[in-house]
Amino acid sequence: MSTRNAARPNSSGRSGFSLIEVLVVIAIIGILVALLLAAVQAAREAARSMACRNNLRQLGIAISNYESRWSVLPPPTVSELSPHLRLLDDLEQRPLYNSINFNVLSIMRSINFENKTAFSTSLDGFICPSDVPPTQGWCSYPANAGGGVQKFDYNGLFAPRVSIASVRDGTSATVAFTEWTLGYDAKNQKVRRSWMTPNMLPGPNQLDQFAAECNSIDDPASFVGGRGNLWFLGSLENTLYNHVLPPNRPSCSNGGSVDFGAWTAGSFHGSSVNSVFADGHVKTFTTIDPQVWRALGSRSGGEVVSQP
Repeated sequence: MSTRNAARPNSSGRSGFSLIEVLVVIAIIGILVALLLAAVQAAREAARSMACRNNLRQLGIAISNYESRWSVLPPPTVSELSPHLRLLDDLEQRPLYNSINFNVLSIMRSINFENKTAFSTSLDGFICPSDVPPTQGWCSYPANAGGGVQKFDYNGLFAPRVSIASVRDGTSATVAFTEWTLGYDAKNQKVRRSWMTPNMLPGPNQLDQFAAECNSIDDPASFVGGRGNLWFLGSLENTLYNHVLPPNRPSCSNGGSVDFGAWTAGSFHGSSVNSVFADGHVKTFTTIDPQVWRALGSRSGGEVVSQP
């Protein structure tokens, strides 16, 4: 039987995809890639936050070891040496600690000459992985100076002659170190800026008024600060913070005064901020009542608060 007249395939039939089908597939792939990238980014940030918590935990262990040896916590000194510098030996940084010339009386002279190399060294344990600065010598983990400098004086964990026994509010209810956003490149990133309130309000009864002004400050009143610069200097803005305002709120000088200002906890971990307490446990805060936050900043304020 002849097959010449057998049916042939329709030459007008198609074997590929239409443009619409290709675009739909590309769109689906794009959505899947976007979801995957978001998941990867979230996983990376979770890992960075975990590393940040570990850095704070090491600082908590270090102050416990320091207090066991010296019977006091490491204070910021008259020459403005930070608690961080005092803790170097307890953070397995003895060679760096031993390299520092403590006989130099002028701290500025020690920066420029004898101790320039030591003080320009960056330590991974002092830097949050989510906020790595472009230059040396920064510190992401300030020490707690108190609930509010004007109202309570330096009533935090780090002041002269403070021991664990003198923390009458309890070590589990007193923050030791937290994290903040570093103040480099502050002109280009609002979250890194420090602000200046228009009025000087240093009185004991003016804390709430100052806090309200700082909390409502706007861009035209800003000034570029170096929050977290120079890990060896034991002063507000450099390595000390306070609890005037809750986490992720502005940092402000009080009418130009750094010492009477609000130096606030903050982070790049979304809305969360990590803190280590005097007993060594680490807690992540998202939202917290301002009065509870202030109470957690004082070592002997006698406040009655529920643990957040």
